Amino acid sequence: MDWKTQLNNYIKDQSNKEFKYGRQDCFLFAIRWIEVLWKKELLDELSPKGYKSLKDGKEQIFKHLQDKKPKDFLLEFWIFCMNKWNQEEVGRLFLQSGDLVLLKVDKRTTSCIVQNGKALSTGKKGISWIDISEKNFIKAWRVDKCHQ
Repeated sequence: MDWKTQLNNYIKDQSNKEFKYGRQDCFLFAIRWIEVLWKKELLDELSPKGYKSLKDGKEQIFKHLQDKKPKDFLLEFWIFCMNKWNQEEVGRLFLQSGDLVLLKVDKRTTSCIVQNGKALSTGKKGISWIDISEKNFIKAWRVDKCHQ
């Protein structure tokens, strides 16, 4: 199955799942897409026990960062992961479907997947579509190459 079909199937599967920290949050939504694409278990590699709450997730992320209070823990963690996995950073104008993008939404960093020029992330009632603008763009990576 090609990656575009995989992406469409993944989004369809996730579309009605409600937001819940540790079960269906923006980080898990994005990393599970990468797991589908790479056919690899990444959560076990990053966090053997998983996490149950935002606080627990932050504590585990801080362990990886070896920093008690980074200014933006989600941004720092994705930078850590993408560097570890040798993924290519891409600019806003070069985004394509399947890329991982971080956006500032309601003053918070949000992990999203790009599809057809929009960002998708978890919302209170399923998938949220977010416009990608110069104002809300933080960072993005092309995640089409599986790390070894």
